[in-house]
Amino acid sequence: MPGSIDRLSSSMKTTRKCTGCTGWIRRVRGQLVALIVSALLLIGRITASADTELGREGLTGRHRLADMYDSPGAVCDIVLPGRDSLGETWLRVNPPIMFARDRTAALDEQPVGWRATVSALNEETAAWRIVKRSEMARAVASDDLATYFDGEGWLAGFPLSRATYSVSVEMLWFDPREPQRVEGRAMYAVEHFATILRHDGETMHGRTAAVCRAPH
Repeated sequence: MPGSIDRLSSSMKTTRKCTGCTGWIRRVRGQLVALIVSALLLIGRITASADTELGREGLTGRHRLADMYDSPGAVCDIVLPGRDSLGETWLRVNPPIMFARDRTAALDEQPVGWRATVSALNEETAAWRIVKRSEMARAVASDDLATYFDGEGWLAGFPLSRATYSVSVEMLWFDPREPQRVEGRAMYAVEHFATILRHDGETMHGRTAAVCRAPH
C-alpha cells in the first residue's frame, strides 16, 4: 500500500520537480482553470445537462457540475493487490463551477462552498450507505465570474473490498452578511467516473463508468 500511495502522490504533484518554474506554473494553472470554466459553461449552453440534480432549496446562483463522458466528474483509481500493495481504491472528485447569486444591478459577490459524499452499495439489500464525506471547501464567487475552487478536488482512499461506490456533490451559497448562514443549497450525483485499474505499477486499462466498482 505505501508504494501505491507514493506513486499516486508523485503523479499528482509532478510540478514540484520544477523548482524554478513556480511562478510560471501558477500563471499557466490560472489560465487553464479559466479556460476550463469558460469551455464547460459554453458546453452547458449548447448541450443537454450531463449532471443529475438530486435536490435544491433556498436561493442559489448559477452552477454546474463538471461531469461529462469525455471529462468525468470523478476518477476511480483501483490498485489491485500485488507486490507493492494490499489493494485500495482511490476516489478523486472534481470541484463544481459556482457563481454568486445575482442580487443587485451592481457586481455581487458571495462566499460559496462544496463538499463530496461517498456511498457504498450493500449488494444484498441494494441499499446505499454513506462511508466518507469531505470537509467543506470554500471560496468567493461573483455573479459574472464563477469559481472552480482553483481546480482543487478531493481525494479519498478505501481498502480494496470489492465495493461499489457512488458520489454526490453538495453546493452551498452563504449569506454575504453572515458567512456562516446557508442561503441556498444544491445536490448533484456524479454520473461519470474515469475508472483506472493498476497492478504492480502497470496501468491495465481505463474506461468511463457510471459508478466506481472494484473488480469481482
